Amino acid sequence: MSNLVTVISKIYDASGKYVINLNVKSRYKGSSRENSKKTDKEGLFIFQGSPNRTVEILAKPPNAKDYIVIKTLNSSLVSSRNNPLKVFLPKSIEEYRKEKITPSSKGIVTTLFKVIDCNEKVLINFPVKSRPKGRQSSFERTTDEQGIVEVLSSPNRDIEILVLNLEDKFVLKSTINSENGSQTPIIIKLDEPYENFISKTFISLLDRNHQDYVVENTKVEIVALGTQTKKILSISNGKIPVQSRVGEKIQITVFKPDGSPLSPETYLVKSLKQNNVKLVLDVDVVKGNTNQDKPTINKRIDNAECACNRDITVEEFKKITNTSTALSFLNDLNQQFKKLSMNRWANSNMRCDSFKSLMIINKLSKFL
Repeated sequence: MSNLVTVISKIYDASGKYVINLNVKSRYKGSSRENSKKTDKEGLFIFQGSPNRTVEILAKPPNAKDYIVIKTLNSSLVSSRNNPLKVFLPKSIEEYRKEKITPSSKGIVTTLFKVIDCNEKVLINFPVKSRPKGRQSSFERTTDEQGIVEVLSSPNRDIEILVLNLEDKFVLKSTINSENGSQTPIIIKLDEPYENFISKTFISLLDRNHQDYVVENTKVEIVALGTQTKKILSISNGKIPVQSRVGEKIQITVFKPDGSPLSPETYLVKSLKQNNVKLVLDVDVVKGNTNQDKPTINKRIDNAECACNRDITVEEFKKITNTSTALSFLNDLNQQFKKLSMNRWANSNMRCDSFKSLMIINKLSKFL
């Protein structure tokens, strides 16, 4: 079987803008087997195939009933992330969205909304709520990479759109009728600049048992994924202070006392004052203190009887010490037993949960 090759393509619309989250497929020409994906945040469509095969790339633009072939190429063409194969749609995304929408058989239509601030900055991952007019309950979601949210509803239904304000409340911003749906985004404009939506919160660390993770001088790394801005903190109270803008994704990495990192966690900021934010770590922490001859610990320790229920043998002594002196311990211990007026002799067939066995183990531990 020949080695597979990787084809890296980038999908553009007719206006020259790359298209994200577009439904795309690849297949060998004349084949019914298809590889389905969506373009990523850079508009890339990456797939693999056999070398020197004729491959068709298909796409399903907004409002299209089915996939259309947009490019036929040879799989062995050289491509990379920095130099992808350029593939163009016949029309711009805006043209596709303006086309007439036929209501679905289920009576559900889609209406698009685009959220911008007062300076017309597109707001990404920004929280939005929608609800039928007159209802109190609402559905919350966040805008996509183009600042757009999709709202599903019945045809000719009055829809209310609510957005977050600087008082950390969702306020009614628009009321429209869904009619037969619209793929041309309806603009929702905020009264405030995005730069003012600064969130300040504390994230509480918990261990895997959901107990407070409080370790002195815990190292924490915070990375803003959008700007790749990195910040290193040292905390001792189990709470991470986080300041960022609403809609920003941040990656949090907590380091163990030995300096090794735990798995990073991603956190999306959805409000200005998020309370009770908790981050569960895959660790188990026991806090305690030790006084002379009186250790204390705040975790229950269950004592158990020895479960092996068998004899300790000479061969096992030899394995433990890995020397020829294992048997001499028995003689030494017998002398100690005489001094303590103990009338039994230590031998190689003692139970491991007996008092004498414990003394032998303590003796052996000095040589380990």
